[in-house]
Amino acid sequence: MTTQHMGEPTPQKQDARHVDPRRVYGIWTLADGREVLFDRDYLPLYSRRPGEPAEIAEPQRPQGVINEHFLWADRDSRYSICPATRRKLLAVLRAWGIR
Repeated sequence: MTTQHMGEPTPQKQDARHVDPRRVYGIWTLADGREVLFDRDYLPLYSRRPGEPAEIAEPQRPQGVINEHFLWADRDSRYSICPATRRKLLAVLRAWGIR
């Protein structure tokens, strides 16, 4: 935890290299070429430009979404992921340098 000037605690940003695969729900592609991993609440988690490392995303939903790709199968729940979906999620996280 870090401290603001007035002594109020502020949370530290989560290390972008570690994320629970169950948090990642899909990928947005933006008009400028960026990709954004988002969670089940449609909140951005991480973003990257092609060929660049992933960064913790800004907390607002980005503008200019041109494609939305879901990583979960309809049969999955946040508590029970089929093995194929788990492999897909882990592969995406590895490709992004997050896991």
